[in-house]
Amino acid sequence: MRVANLAGLELKRYLGSRVMRGALVVITLIPLLYGALYLWAFWDPYGRLHTLPVALVDADRPVATAGRSVSAGADLEKRLLESRTFDWKVVDAATAEKGVADGDYYLSLTIPADFSATLASADRPGAAAAALQVHTNDATNYLAGQISRLAFSEIRSAASAKATEGYLDRMLVGFSDVRTSTGQAADGATRLAGGASTARRAATTLADGGSSAATGAQQLHDGAQSAAAGASTLSHGLTTLGTGTRELASGAAQTEAGSERLAAGLGRLATSTQHLPAQAAALEHGSASVAAGDEKLAAGISAYVAAHGGDPAGRSLVAAAQQVSAGAHDVAAGAAALGTGAPALQQGLHDASSAADRLATGTARVSTGATAVATGAGTAAAGAQRLAAGTAGLATGAGELAGGVVRLSDGARALSTGLTSVQTGAGTLADRLAAGTSALPSVDASARAHQAQVMAQPVVLDTRRSHPIDDYGTGFAPYFIPLALWIGALLTYFFIRPVSSRAVASNAPAWVVSLAGYLPGAVIGVGQVAALLVVLHHGLGLHATSPVALWAFMIFSALVFVAILQLLIQALGTAGRLVGLVLLMLQLTSCAGTFPIETAPRFFQVLSPYLPMTYVVSGLRQGIGGDDLGVMARDAAVLAVFGVAALGLTTLSAARARVWTIGRLHPELAI
Repeated sequence: MRVANLAGLELKRYLGSRVMRGALVVITLIPLLYGALYLWAFWDPYGRLHTLPVALVDADRPVATAGRSVSAGADLEKRLLESRTFDWKVVDAATAEKGVADGDYYLSLTIPADFSATLASADRPGAAAAALQVHTNDATNYLAGQISRLAFSEIRSAASAKATEGYLDRMLVGFSDVRTSTGQAADGATRLAGGASTARRAATTLADGGSSAATGAQQLHDGAQSAAAGASTLSHGLTTLGTGTRELASGAAQTEAGSERLAAGLGRLATSTQHLPAQAAALEHGSASVAAGDEKLAAGISAYVAAHGGDPAGRSLVAAAQQVSAGAHDVAAGAAALGTGAPALQQGLHDASSAADRLATGTARVSTGATAVATGAGTAAAGAQRLAAGTAGLATGAGELAGGVVRLSDGARALSTGLTSVQTGAGTLADRLAAGTSALPSVDASARAHQAQVMAQPVVLDTRRSHPIDDYGTGFAPYFIPLALWIGALLTYFFIRPVSSRAVASNAPAWVVSLAGYLPGAVIGVGQVAALLVVLHHGLGLHATSPVALWAFMIFSALVFVAILQLLIQALGTAGRLVGLVLLMLQLTSCAGTFPIETAPRFFQVLSPYLPMTYVVSGLRQGIGGDDLGVMARDAAVLAVFGVAALGLTTLSAARARVWTIGRLHPELAI
């Protein structure tokens, strides 16, 4: 519980102080400063290459070739300015050379005087490639040269594309191939002469055959006329056939209707005879009964008559009853016969009805067929009419063919005459081509290969590097050395005081107190430089062009950094260490130690001249890879201003330190 209480009191002390709250915010933002600022500075340097000042020298002189002027240099210059690959500055050769040496231009591109002439003569034996001259200075900025070598591949492609586009019609012609082809043309002309002779004979044969073809065409004309007459007769007969079949179809339709009505009547009659046998049987029975009754009646009447003395009227009545009885017997016999014949009658009626149905069906098919025949006959008649018209046209065409064949025969005879002249001309062409073949030069295989190589790569880069640096370690050393020296000076004042408290409390002058605090840090700084140089030279293989100047400049830079860090920590106390870290981050992103400062955002470009590490990087580049000690001396002078100013301000801070305040007795930042 005591631990928690103490932690709570300590946290309350941190949060209760405005300075402490600010310090916590700064400490929290330190990683953000290191990460965000660094990424911001180097986020897209390649996208800002167009801000790099690069000299462009166009020394090309236009040439006249094949009746036109060739200005390849001016064309390339226009294309480069439009592309905005770099911030091109069109200058003369002397200005470009001095600008690259002084660092005003990161590199220069020179279009030589013979650029157009070289491209225009690329199709000649012994031609050379057109060379663009690039001049870089690694002592000014190592990465600028590296970037330029990548960017100039695009420039070379643009120049090569322009050369190919403008001078494709002057491509290499293999004279040996032309010589061979010309010889082949001479042989072909000879064969042409022979072919013309053969064609002349064939034309004569064609003319003779044309006469025979004219005779056959006339015969075709006569036959076509006869065919036209026959087709007309056929059309008339087919028309008559169509009329008759249409009448047949009408009669068949009427027969079909009558047959259907007959079949219906016979069906009804057959239906009515279904009960005839039963009715005949009933009639037979009834008739028999009537006959029997009549017989009894006749017998009764006979008996009555006999009893009454033979009345004549009674005898007549008996005779009538006997006749009725005989008729009844006849009716019964007829009814029996009718009952026997009724099934046969019924079957006959059914058969007749079926036959009538079949008759109706057959006549329907006859009607349909007759209609189809009538339609077909009409179509055939129309076709026969068209046939007649076509054969008439054929007869006319055959007559025209006969006339054309006659003209063909006449033309073939004229062709035969003309081919005689062709034969003579082909012979003359063969002789002259043979003579021209011997006059053409013959180019050997090696010469053809050289010319083909030049045409395949008409533009090359002739790069000249001042103070070349062959590895990235040497190129980045001017960036990492000041980083190490700054960190060393910062850590120095983590362990020693910027000024001695005892010296501040004494009666010594303030400048003595300031120097007394500076010298221990300076000694440590010199030791840091010595250790760093030994490792760089013997461990990593760093070989400087001016080793003595490099040693002196590094020691001087370390002394300046010690003075600046002494000032920050003495004047600001513990907060000075945080300011030193932030200042380190700003210098790393603004000193142009990696990419040119023009590729950085505007904020870093403005900040760069006001920070000491910018001049340390510049001076170290001259000591490691360059030889311009004047630039190093200028950078040392600027650093001297930073150092003297820092010592002067430290002296003022030491003088103020003789006054003790509550804040000094109880500092809020315990770091």
